[in-house]
Formats: sequence, structure tokens, C-alpha cells
Amino acid sequence: MIVLRGIVGSHAYGCATEESDYDYMQVGVKTIDSYFGINSLGRSTQSVTTTVDTTTYELLTFVSYCVKFNPNVVPLLFLQEHEYEVVVPAVRPLLENKNLFLSNAAFNSLRGYAMRQQEKAKNYTTGDMGAKRKAIVEAMGYDVKAASHTVRLLMLGNDLCETGSLMLKGASNLCSDIRAGRYSFNEYLFMVKELEADFVSAYESSELKYRTVDLEKVNEICVNCLEEIFYGV
Repeated sequence: MIVLRGIVGSHAYGCATEESDYDYMQVGVKTIDSYFGINSLGRSTQSVTTTVDTTTYELLTFVSYCVKFNPNVVPLLFLQEHEYEVVVPAVRPLLENKNLFLSNAAFNSLRGYAMRQQEKAKNYTTGDMGAKRKAIVEAMGYDVKAASHTVRLLMLGNDLCETGSLMLKGASNLCSDIRAGRYSFNEYLFMVKELEADFVSAYESSELKYRTVDLEKVNEICVNCLEEIFYGV
């Protein structure tokens, strides 16, 4: 049973190109015997299904990724209202309490993922790229899509430290310019160096550094959600 779905990827971040596909994420709940009774003993701690354009997470797996601040998963909770659909109302408290997941785990998660994207930008292959992106990458000498993700992640972290909120489209204009090939590789590297330094500095002086996830509250929300789905409580 799907309980929540939304648009993710470049469209959610405001930097989609004409070649960008629409990517979707869904959260689902399994049958009741997957959570209670003897069958629950064999339930995988992770349940993720991916098709061409849709990734589906089992509810508790989704929440566990949010607790760890997985940069690819958490954004589903921070979409604009027209970008997601609450299929089952019982899941709405997750959206209403989304700030519970804004913790110090975000620092290493965002910074680490950004640095991996930087390596991808440097050491790229063009085999699965669309024609337009491939032409830009070959002309610029680096993967502009991965580069835009590097910048987006670091700016996302900076904004989080400075404002206390997750601004998914905060880097949209700059990322669009990077993907269009308006920055040389050296300009991109310099930009990343400055953004990373800013992120480290902002984090060290922010309240986020001392913020952890209230696991009891998160657990309560999950239990209430499942009780309402299965029992109407």
C-alpha cells in the first residue's frame, strides 16, 4: 500500500533541463503480518524497490534513512505542497514533524555526498548521457551534472546551518548555470573549495551541531501511523 509519493531529483531541486526525466519517490506499508507475528521475524530491515523512474521505500526503512539524513531520501518530506501527494492521511504527521530529522547527522551526510559527487565530476564517463549533456561535458572536461550536485549539496548544508530549514531550490539558478556549461572546471573547483569551507564554518557556529534526532518522538509517530493504517485507531 502506497501512503506517500512525490517528485524528487532535478525537478524538486529546480535545476531540471529539457533532457531531465521525472523521478518519483514513494513510501509504502507492507501487510500487517510483516510487522506483527511470526512472519515479522523474517522481515528485511531494508525494503527498497526501484523501477526506471520510481523508487519505493517501506515506511520504516524510509524513516530510518531520514534519521541518518540520507540526502536522497530526506527531501521527500521537504517538497512544496504541489509536488507530493499524501495518499493515506495517517502518514501526514511525518510531514508535520519533518524538522525532527534536521540534526547534526546532516553535516557529514551532505559533505560526504558532495565530495563523492565532486570525484564523479572529475572522473566521468559519457556512456549513458543524453546528447546535449554529453556535448557540454566533452566541451567542458568535467561532468556538469555531478558538479551541480556537489554545489547543491554544499549550499543546502550552508542554508540549513544558517536558516535551520531545508531549502531544496536554494541553489537552482547556480546549478542550472553549471549544467549549462557556464563555469570552467577550475572555476567549479574554486567554487566548491569556498562552499565547503563556508559549510564547515557555518556548521561549527550553528545550533545544528548540537541537535540530535528525538528517536522516541519519531518512534511514536511511526507506531501511531501503523496503528491508524491497520486498526483505524
